[in-house]
Amino acid sequence: MRSIYGGTAALDLLERSEYLARSLGRHREATDFLFSRWAGHAQSIELDRAAPLARQLFENGQASADPTIRAYGLNAWGIHQWAIGNIGQGVRYLSQAGQALSDDAARREDDTLRHDLQMLPASIFAEMTAQHGDIHTAQVLFDALEVTAGDDPYMVTVWASMAARTAANTGDPARALRAAERGIAVDPEFTFVFQGTYQRLARGWARAMTGQNPAGAAAEMARLITTNLLDPPRSCVATWFGLLGEAWLAAGQPDEAAAALDRADWALDAFGQRYPEGLILLIRARLLQACGEPVAVVRVAAERARSLSVEREAHLYAHRAEELLRELDG
Repeated sequence: MRSIYGGTAALDLLERSEYLARSLGRHREATDFLFSRWAGHAQSIELDRAAPLARQLFENGQASADPTIRAYGLNAWGIHQWAIGNIGQGVRYLSQAGQALSDDAARREDDTLRHDLQMLPASIFAEMTAQHGDIHTAQVLFDALEVTAGDDPYMVTVWASMAARTAANTGDPARALRAAERGIAVDPEFTFVFQGTYQRLARGWARAMTGQNPAGAAAEMARLITTNLLDPPRSCVATWFGLLGEAWLAAGQPDEAAAALDRADWALDAFGQRYPEGLILLIRARLLQACGEPVAVVRVAAERARSLSVEREAHLYAHRAEELLRELDG
């Protein structure tokens, strides 16, 4: 359960375990298993399988007086909303989950597994908060999660992967590099391959954006995505293809950037995880600018990125699109 990324056999065991726990009247533990099974499908971007489980968790939570069961439902449904592109809805559901758990969150010394399971939505909530436009509050949340993680390699890995990815989304290479390097330091053997890949991708992006061999950094990002995020597909692959496009732009290689953005568009359509769509549209507008397209063409692309981001309540990307529009005006 703790890895959350098991294959079919692990998911079958989780379903059996949930059935046994529920038949024994141990509903909180049954919900642990159901949440883990949902998370496995969500992390594999199997949203058609994840959606009914998220709905089941949500409905179970609404019918339960147990704050933990209620929080599991709100977290799963909120993260599903975020995945399909409804950023504002996702933030609101996860905020309610935090309120439900305010006096009942699992302490690590009492329930290690449940505590670790609760770390994932807490980290995603911080990421969503940034995408919703409140970068300051997101950073406060990440700072608190870093303290909570302590020196535990798994907890630091979860914190670092989300914090680094969020920093890359906000266009902050210094924060991305700092979080990524801390995460890599506690797991130099690359034991947590999935989350560790996020960290190494964020490190590559940060190096590219700060002029540290950008072409080499982008090439390593491309290798990591192909090796670790495509077979089987893993959550956020569209985001990383988009950020790879930005890294190739920093390297002065627009053809490679265009190919990466095409792959990002493919991932959006293939898997339906649309939360980064505004960011990808923005980077494509930057590509048009770098290729010397007329200002009017770049403006249309930036307006499209801004409009979609406003519609999805992804205010971070809307603000970044507005920055590009101001540049064009200048």
